Amino acid sequence: VEKYRDKKPPSPPVQEFVPKDATLEEQLDDLYDRAPEAAQKFHAFCRRSLRDIGLDPDVVMLEQADKTWCAYTEGPLKSRERAEEKARDDYDGDGRRLVDVVRGAIVVDNEDDLEVVVKRLNEPYVAKEID
Repeated sequence: VEKYRDKKPPSPPVQEFVPKDATLEEQLDDLYDRAPEAAQKFHAFCRRSLRDIGLDPDVVMLEQADKTWCAYTEGPLKSRERAEEKARDDYDGDGRRLVDVVRGAIVVDNEDDLEVVVKRLNEPYVAKEID
């Protein structure tokens, strides 16, 4: 687990759906207009990826008083307020670089499963499955 903790992902690419000179508000409007379709594809991809490696995405892994976590749990969209803050603070106001508006969580209970999940998600062809 420790070997994955300090890994910093590369800087996200610029999404070319809106012109570079669009305002941050316009960029976020476009991003949130496309978010429901992206969420559907992302969640299906994550569930399929777990099934492909022999894990049941719907098995309960953790129960807390107010939340149940399955092997895969869909998360809410990042709030627009937080997205705007992140674009301003981390990407010099360029909302086209936001790549984490759609969210979900994968939970495993041992390091072997963690390694298999990370390996699966890092396979070169896997990200193309979302397109």
